[in-house]
Amino acid sequence: KARPVSVSGMPPCARFNARDNTSGISRRLNGCRVVFMERLPQVLFLSESLRFDNNMKNAESIIAIALLWTGWCVCHSLLISRPVTALMRHRLGRRYAWYRLAYNLFSAASLLPVVFYHYSLPRQELFSWHGCWMLLQGVLLVYAFVMFLQGLKVYDMPYFLGIRQIRAYQKNEEENLPFRTDCRTIVRHPWYSAGIALAWAAGDISDVTLVAKLIITVYFVIGAKLEEKKLLAEIGEPYREFCRDIPMLIPFVRG
Repeated sequence: KARPVSVSGMPPCARFNARDNTSGISRRLNGCRVVFMERLPQVLFLSESLRFDNNMKNAESIIAIALLWTGWCVCHSLLISRPVTALMRHRLGRRYAWYRLAYNLFSAASLLPVVFYHYSLPRQELFSWHGCWMLLQGVLLVYAFVMFLQGLKVYDMPYFLGIRQIRAYQKNEEENLPFRTDCRTIVRHPWYSAGIALAWAAGDISDVTLVAKLIITVYFVIGAKLEEKKLLAEIGEPYREFCRDIPMLIPFVRG
């Protein structure tokens, strides 16, 4: 006996099974849609929580590196300030000749962990030197190199390193002034000016490095002003005339 066939050519039982399968798939899809809509707020909340946690960790890292750089700069300036050096000269006597060398070694040793932590932090890039901007980066690097060479004319390198003081101590001689006012330079503080240019030209700018670059820039500006007061007290009128003729940190900008 022949089985009944529908107009579409599909047996009735197969048509009913197809309808059942379609309705089953629809029910499952509707169930998944309901579950998804129920879970969507939880997923969004979890995503926002993770983003908030990452932002908090990033903010904590930036605060930590800012405190480290600020602490190092303050300590570096404080240990060479006039009140501290006068106290150490009084306490150490002739042995004060070793203070500058010890100060340089301590500064370098204490800087290493700050730099290591600085480069270990995750960062978000804000600006990179590419394209035509690399020309400006090259100008800053060349300027920093020229300023370093200019500084060799103005500063007494053996005195800066602490070697001349030790030699004077061994020979029982008086220390010479560490700064020369008879040399004509582009700025009064070439090494500070070079440090600012190098700080901004070295590497790309991220959320972490931007904080460090700003702190280092402020440190060099304040350090130059403090050194001006120190040199005025030690050299006097010759240095005051030197200040009137030559810009402080920026070429052709008197100040």
